[in-house]
Amino acid sequence: MNRSTAFVYGSELRGNGNASTTDVIVGITLFSVAFVAVILGVVNLYFLKKVKMFHNPFGWFWASRTVGEMLTEMVHLLYNGPVTILQLQSINVWQGITPYLVLFIGSVSACQMHTVIAVNRCIAIYSPLRYGQVFSKRVSYAVIAFSWIGCVFLAPWFFVFPCNLVGYDPQFYSYIFIKCYAGQERQFSYVGTAVNVFCFIICSSTVLVDISTLSRIIYVQKSAFQNVVMLMSVSTFVYQNYQNPPKGKIVDIVQILSIMTSHIANPLSLILFNPEVRGRIGRSIGTTVVSSTHGQQVASL
Repeated sequence: MNRSTAFVYGSELRGNGNASTTDVIVGITLFSVAFVAVILGVVNLYFLKKVKMFHNPFGWFWASRTVGEMLTEMVHLLYNGPVTILQLQSINVWQGITPYLVLFIGSVSACQMHTVIAVNRCIAIYSPLRYGQVFSKRVSYAVIAFSWIGCVFLAPWFFVFPCNLVGYDPQFYSYIFIKCYAGQERQFSYVGTAVNVFCFIICSSTVLVDISTLSRIIYVQKSAFQNVVMLMSVSTFVYQNYQNPPKGKIVDIVQILSIMTSHIANPLSLILFNPEVRGRIGRSIGTTVVSSTHGQQVASL
C-alpha cells in the first residue's frame, strides 16, 4: 500500500500486502525473541513460587515485574511478529491500537516494579531493621496493586486527549503515532511522549539507587547489566518517540529489540546469578542424567 496517496486514517497500522524477505526475517526474529522471553518468564515464576527465599516482598515485586514483561512479550509473540510476517492490509484502527494498550500496561507496570525492586534491595542493605516496617505484606501488595491500577488508569488518556493514539506499524517495525488528518504537522503523541519521559526518569533513578548499593552486595554487581539494558531500551523509545514518519527502519528495529532484550535480561539474571536457583537447576540436570543412565543400564540387561 502506498501511503503517499489519499489519506486513510489508521493506515500506519496496516501492512503493505506483499511481505519482503526483510519483513519475514524481522517478524520471525520478533516472534522468536518474544517466545524465549515468555518461556524465561514462566521459569522465573516457577522458581519464585518454589524457592522459599523468594516468599517475601522482593519475590512479590519480581513476580509482578515478570508478569508485566510477559504481557508485553505476548503482544510481540501473538500480534507484532505475525503481522510483520504477513503484512496484512485489513487491520482496522481498533485492531491495531488494542495490542499496544495491552503492551503499554504491561511494560509501564514492569518499569515501575524495576524501580521498586532497586529501592527494596537498597533498604534491605542500608536499613535492615526497618525493612519489615517499610515493606510489610500489606504495603507490598498495595504497591503492586497501585502499579497495575495506575497503568490501567493511564491507558484511557490516549483517548481522552484527542489525536494521541499509538499503534504498531508492521512496515517500519515500530510503534508509531497515528495521524488524524491529511497534512497534520505534529509527528508524535503528547501522551506517549509524557509516558516515555516518565519511564526514562524512573529508570534513571533506578540506576542511581543501584549504584549506591553496588559496593555492598555481589548480586547487584553481577546483575547491573539489567539497568544498563533497561536504560538503553527506554532511551531508544524517548529518541524515536513514536515519530510519524519514522526516523528509519534501523532505529525502529533497535527500539523494539532493545525492550525485548531487557525482558530477557531480567529473568536471566535470576536464573544465572542466584545460587539457590542455579543449585536447583544443577541438581535437576544431575538427577535427569542419572535417571537416564540408569534406564540405559537396565535396558541393556
